[in-house]
Amino acid sequence: MNRGHRHGLNQLLYTDLKTYLVDDILTKVDRASMAVALEVRVPVIDHLFVEFAQRVPAEMKIEHGQGKGVFKSALRPYLDDDTLYRPKQGFTPPVSEWLRGPLKAMFADV
Repeated sequence: MNRGHRHGLNQLLYTDLKTYLVDDILTKVDRASMAVALEVRVPVIDHLFVEFAQRVPAEMKIEHGQGKGVFKSALRPYLDDDTLYRPKQGFTPPVSEWLRGPLKAMFADV
């Protein structure tokens, strides 16, 4: 990765932190968790952690073409490669199962 790309990656990550995370993701998580009285913590955005992460060279943040290189390197002694490099997966609640089961009566008239 050339010097310009390294600078570009760190600049993109900083912009993401200051805009998308604060103005979108964290706001949505906060509202959704407060709606169900759930306390959510996001330790990787602690200011000391963020300041440290900003000093990590860009080439250490990418490994095998994937992000989170530093995390994966730190966890390699504890996790197998299948776990470390598996694709992201979302969470899909079993809504249809709920509507056929415990919530069926509640939504029968809807």
